[in-house]
Amino acid sequence: MLFQLWENELADCITLLAPRAGGKSHFLQHDLVPWLEKQGWRTQYFSCAQVPSKFLELRLRETLTDFAMNEHWLSHQLQSLLRKNPAKESASPIAALLAQLHSQKKPVALLIDDADLLLQKERGMVLLEEIFHAMPPHGQFIKIIFACQQRHHAAYPSLLAQHSACLTLPEMGAGYLDHLLNLYKQLTQNIGKSSAMSDNYAGITWGQIDRASIMPAFEKLQRSPAAMRAMIEELVLDPVKSLPEVLERQLQRQQQVSIAALGWEDLARLDRLLLLGIAEGRQQFYELKYRLWLAEQTGSTAISASQIQSSFKKMQRNRVIAQLANQWQIIDPQLSKLLRRNHE
Repeated sequence: MLFQLWENELADCITLLAPRAGGKSHFLQHDLVPWLEKQGWRTQYFSCAQVPSKFLELRLRETLTDFAMNEHWLSHQLQSLLRKNPAKESASPIAALLAQLHSQKKPVALLIDDADLLLQKERGMVLLEEIFHAMPPHGQFIKIIFACQQRHHAAYPSLLAQHSACLTLPEMGAGYLDHLLNLYKQLTQNIGKSSAMSDNYAGITWGQIDRASIMPAFEKLQRSPAAMRAMIEELVLDPVKSLPEVLERQLQRQQQVSIAALGWEDLARLDRLLLLGIAEGRQQFYELKYRLWLAEQTGSTAISASQIQSSFKKMQRNRVIAQLANQWQIIDPQLSKLLRRNHE
């Protein structure tokens, strides 16, 4: 479908939606990029999640600039280094960079992963708008994929909806499990044939995992391809561990990633307390007794209803929470579970 949109010139920009840990980054880096490069495309992958938030827009501009310079990359870097007043030098306009790529007369694919993080920043929005406005003359040679997390309670971002076609990455199911199980069997058979490994692990039998035993684990991991692959790898490398032990370890890692991705340190204490209330199922947040408790917990003289509303709006804007049927919900179910567990 993706290539049909490109080949038929129906869309030069595509937004690829997938759940968190749903395999989009693996697909982009290990499936799409190698395939495109074999077809003669130049590719540039950029992960917004791997860059500190305050430098995100700058790093993306720098990456696009370096990619557009191609063989002139080193001279461009030296020119930037030797400028007398680089702080006042603005980044090259996106239109000029796309024109530079177009002039090379070679198909180009720009893959911007976790692009929804750009939508949380005003300058990131400006950069995306600049990219979209600069694209029309260059669609013959330049294609862009924006990969975003698919949120159950968040609408498809309007900016991307206006300027790109939306595709949803198919959910990984039984076919993916069969693929992992085949790898598991191949690896464990090779290990079993090694006399050295057999001596080291006398009495241990590999190959005990089948689809019937692994499917419940897949469901508990919310059908996450990355988590399942990590679990299979751990079962191969550490055969002493049982499936329930390895599953529990993966669930703990998922929860740690959830709270790290939240930017917990960026939330005020009031925000955190309200999140805890949502995780516990609280429905009344403005009653006096609860606001007095919030004031006591935050060391404030008082907490007003408007302060609570402002906190909710901030967390909604940052896609931490969403409102469904007039009730606040935490978008990431693993985060909700982690908050409840830590509070018990």
